[in-house]
Amino acid sequence: MILDIKKITSKFTRAKEKAINNDISVLLSITTDIQLNFNSLFDLNLNDCKEKIYWSKPSEKFEFISWGSILNLNADENEINSRLNSTINNHVQCNLSKNKNIPMFIGGQNFDINTENKNIWRDFPRIDYKIPLVIIVNQIETHSITFNFIINKNSDKYKILNAIKNISEQIDNYSHTNKKKEKNDIISNKISLDKKEFLERFFKIKSCIKSSRIEKAVISDFVVYSINKDFPFINFLMKLKHIFPECVIFLYDYGEKGKYLGASPEKIFSLKNKQIEIDALAGSVNRKNEKLDSNANIEYILNDEKINDEHDIVIKDIVESLDKLKLKLNISKKRVLKLKNIIHLKTVIKSNVKNFTSPFDILNLLSPTAALSGYPKKDSIDFINSIETYDRGWYTGAIGWIDSKFNCNFYAGLRSMYICKNKLYIYGGAGITKDSDEIEEWDEVLYKINTIEQLING
Repeated sequence: MILDIKKITSKFTRAKEKAINNDISVLLSITTDIQLNFNSLFDLNLNDCKEKIYWSKPSEKFEFISWGSILNLNADENEINSRLNSTINNHVQCNLSKNKNIPMFIGGQNFDINTENKNIWRDFPRIDYKIPLVIIVNQIETHSITFNFIINKNSDKYKILNAIKNISEQIDNYSHTNKKKEKNDIISNKISLDKKEFLERFFKIKSCIKSSRIEKAVISDFVVYSINKDFPFINFLMKLKHIFPECVIFLYDYGEKGKYLGASPEKIFSLKNKQIEIDALAGSVNRKNEKLDSNANIEYILNDEKINDEHDIVIKDIVESLDKLKLKLNISKKRVLKLKNIIHLKTVIKSNVKNFTSPFDILNLLSPTAALSGYPKKDSIDFINSIETYDRGWYTGAIGWIDSKFNCNFYAGLRSMYICKNKLYIYGGAGITKDSDEIEEWDEVLYKINTIEQLING
């Protein structure tokens, strides 16, 4: 790693002058290319950083790891937008790298952001988007490292340079050991799903649909394992990357507060150069049956009435959610997303965003979509909260990032698990409509959970 001290000094001076003249704090980002083995960084702990985030989209050859935080957005919607806009508009950047697509704010939020976390999620943030202290990005085999600092009138250039030197030395000196890890012990006291309770909730949803209060609700459940302290995160994430290259592979490590990870196929939306792209992903068929790989079964998912009704509800919800933005939406034909274990019905929705709006404004209109909650959205969320005796936390919530040009990428927290206090919780869900069958939906939830279980158990 080579640093241009002269350019860094110039940018630091500019940031400090802006801070003094406007009596504000200013974000200074310093980015440069770096040579390293990216996969060796999973076990690296920098300084006293207690938070680490990993994000990968293998099919796009884009991934990053970040450590720590220098600024967190976790308040109400208006304050988040205000601080986001102020931070980006006053940002001073010193980018000496070939990489230009550098996430600035990284984070996620609850399925229901209006509900405080409790029970197993009680120590996890309800909503949290952070500017990391350090982020290393691997994009098409080009590695860059970004150091972020908050500059005010009292900031010292030499402290900034010493911090960069200290972190750089930690990374350069870090030696990844390839010691064979002990097999993760998932103890036999697995707490399985309660089919009776699941079916009771299912029929409550069907009754609510029959009375025309809602058209759809997404039912969820989870299993619990006891685990040892050394869960093999690296091996598990590498498995997910290999098996699900079309998905976003993620890990949100909040230390003792908990760890949330998984492989999500569902993009809530992305925004790039003021063009929005949304994946409507609902209606699925499990691939445990060999016949599902045949062309006949592709035709089946494209033409089955129940699957298409469920999918069309999601499209309707997205269109209605975006109505206040007055966008001209381009809705694609339905297509099939084939993953290793499941086939999804997918529609891509695109539009140009002429009058810029905050990514959080768009996110709060869309998330959770009807694919994750139900329709109508508010009524289905209220109903889900009334029949589920546990909080979902970030499961079916939103995870993602925003860069310095307001480009962003948000995915749904799906195909995921939560680890806290030597317990591992694996989640699964299914969308319930008027034509849903209780045994089919029970099997779908089991199948999604079993997919993760099988990966953990090797």
